[in-house]
Amino acid sequence: MQAADERDPFVALRGTFGHWPPLLLTLVAVLVATLGRLALDQFWPARFTFSTFFPAILLCAVVGGWRHGALATLVSIAVVLGLYQGSWDAGL
Repeated sequence: MQAADERDPFVALRGTFGHWPPLLLTLVAVLVATLGRLALDQFWPARFTFSTFFPAILLCAVVGGWRHGALATLVSIAVVLGLYQGSWDAGL
């Protein structure tokens, strides 16, 4: 029988990314999510703007704790507002 820690998928995430400084992990995760969103702009309309940021926020919260999850959320909101505010105002 396996221990509870061995079955927990978040233990693997913490093991893989646990050596990263949490602030660097937060910035890299949001940057990767932003680049992914920009790459998907031609396929997905602007109404799905936060879709690539959810995994990044979850990763930051699991590995770095709730504070880094909250920081990733705030940075993601700022990025999305900066990139898509004009298209929302135009009604697209």
